[in-house]
Amino acid sequence: MIRFLAYIIISLLFLSCNSKYQVTMYHYKNSTEANSQVLASDLKSFFKNGDDVNLVLINDKKLEKELTKIKEKIQLVNNNIEPDDSYYERAFVFKSDTIYADYRLEFWRYKNLGTTYKLNNTIKAKIN
Repeated sequence: MIRFLAYIIISLLFLSCNSKYQVTMYHYKNSTEANSQVLASDLKSFFKNGDDVNLVLINDKKLEKELTKIKEKIQLVNNNIEPDDSYYERAFVFKSDTIYADYRLEFWRYKNLGTTYKLNNTIKAKIN
């Protein structure tokens, strides 16, 4: 619990001091293969205390622009995915928004909408 609170405090300090192109990535990586992703019905798992989620701060303008494009595409396509039985491995928080991605970084969810979107290799390398 103390470790988690320390992460939050350090993250908030880092966010307040860093530039405006900050992306916070929550990467869910459990030790067992079968539980390495979060079911869509439990997306709050990304933000719970535990050793299953790695918090990564990424300060990159190109990544933020790419995530913004993905969010806009999701809204444009307007593909409602409720109920959603997909699994997600990453959550990206930027500009007060959160989008979720599967393990391939090819299916994306924003609120109750989703779409497919392939990242270029440069952006994908920054995430992995």
